[in-house]
Amino acid sequence: MKRSERQRDADATMLDHLIERLDDAPPGTHEVGPPGGTVPAGVPDGLSDLLRRMNGAQLFFEQIDLWSADKIIQDGHGRWAIGAIDGEELAVDHGSRVWRHDPDLDDAIIDGSSPVRWLVGAVEACGELYDGDGEFSDDVFDDDGEITEAVAERMVRAQLRRDQEAPGPRWRLARLLAARGESAQARDELGQ
Repeated sequence: MKRSERQRDADATMLDHLIERLDDAPPGTHEVGPPGGTVPAGVPDGLSDLLRRMNGAQLFFEQIDLWSADKIIQDGHGRWAIGAIDGEELAVDHGSRVWRHDPDLDDAIIDGSSPVRWLVGAVEACGELYDGDGEFSDDVFDDDGEITEAVAERMVRAQLRRDQEAPGPRWRLARLLAARGESAQARDELGQ
């Protein structure tokens, strides 16, 4: 079996587990589109696999908004615009890599090595914000209403556990580490 076939099988298994987890979440937390739908021609395999199993989704009260197959479009960079996370645009390139707009760079960076691995990591990252009832956890926000540094780090590390090849989460982790003076660790993350 070729690596790409092994990876595709692994992604399918990850997606099965994710769909079960989303189904078991408190009511109203997630809305997942039904399987099926016509996938536009030219969509990369990783994205078409996802769309065939989950045709659009609004997860964590629309914090993650993935469009259905009939709404995705090619953007001006030859990528497929697929939705947004935290209001930051998401797209998938012809190699099935997920690109996320980074407002600090005012540019898109690779945030996932495949749509499924990205989505599983993003769901686990967003899960750090909520308790078992679908409410924000007590320790999530500081006095100014911003996500605490500890929670932000847990979110990035959760995404990296599922997609270690993704440079975007490593970039965010390096920035968090550098901001608190851990320059050597930040350099290590950037080196990876």
